[in-house]
This record gives sequence, C-alpha cells and structure tokens, in this order.
Amino acid sequence: MDAEGLRGLRGLTGAIMAKLLTEQGRQHHDLHQGVKRLVAVLESDEVAGAGDPLPQHLAEAGVAARYILKGADIIPDWMPEIGLTDDARVVARVLARNPELGVAG
Repeated sequence: MDAEGLRGLRGLTGAIMAKLLTEQGRQHHDLHQGVKRLVAVLESDEVAGAGDPLPQHLAEAGVAARYILKGADIIPDWMPEIGLTDDARVVARVLARNPELGVAG
C-alpha cells in the first residue's frame, strides 16, 4: 500500500459503505462500526496529506479497506450468514493493532 493507492480508496468509500447495506452486511453489526471508522480515516486530512512510506496504521487501514472491496476473499461475500465474517475480523484486527486509527464507532 502506498500513498497514491490509499488516496485512491477515498473515491471508493461509497462502495465500502454499500457492503453494509447488503443482506450479509446487515448481519454483521461489528463490521458496521469498523467500516465507519475506516471510512472516516480514508476521508481524513491525514490521508489527504500522507506521503510514502506510509505510517503502518495508514497502510493497514488501506489494506483493510481493499479487503472489504474484494468479493472473492477467504470466505466469499455471497456465502449465506458467514460471507462477511472474514471482512469483519480483518477490520477488527487492524483497528485493534493500530490505536492511532481511533476507537471504532
């Protein structure tokens, strides 16, 4: 993840938030808090002014955001009841590892 890629994700925050509106997304309340926090980070002045090399917390936030956008990942998003479980865990882990990203919610 580089600064240009991270800033590019700013234009995809609508697609990231749209995952929460899917049937799978409605079942993962923990994912809602994490995604909202990631979107806030992506839209922040810190990301707007970030340069390379990225600080770890911003790089990991970008990786988590990209993971959410992927439809084909460890557990495919379309799988009933568990499709976004891996997405929720990735986001939760990134937020837990990086207190600089703030408290989800």
